[in-house]
Amino acid sequence: MFSAIGAGVPSYLQTLWGRSLVAGDKEGALLYLSKFKWGKTFLKLNGELLDKYSACKSSSDVVEMQNLHLKQLEEELLAEKVSISYLLWRQENPMALRSGSNAC
Repeated sequence: MFSAIGAGVPSYLQTLWGRSLVAGDKEGALLYLSKFKWGKTFLKLNGELLDKYSACKSSSDVVEMQNLHLKQLEEELLAEKVSISYLLWRQENPMALRSGSNAC
């Protein structure tokens, strides 16, 4: 869970609200989150994932959702690394992809 206040470590209240959202008490959680200026940020960062978790019917569903989410994050990170590597390569090799070039 992403935290608006502490470098990726959720506060006790954020953990409680996340648990409430997952358990189906969305109205109560939203009421309390609205009392803090970072409440909207918490929901923006975590809302989609918490909704996915709340749709789970069993602990094995939660583990499966967690694994799918982690896999998605890994794929996004890999794609970002590839993009950055490509951009750096293009910067170092500006002529490599021009027509008529013999570069591979």
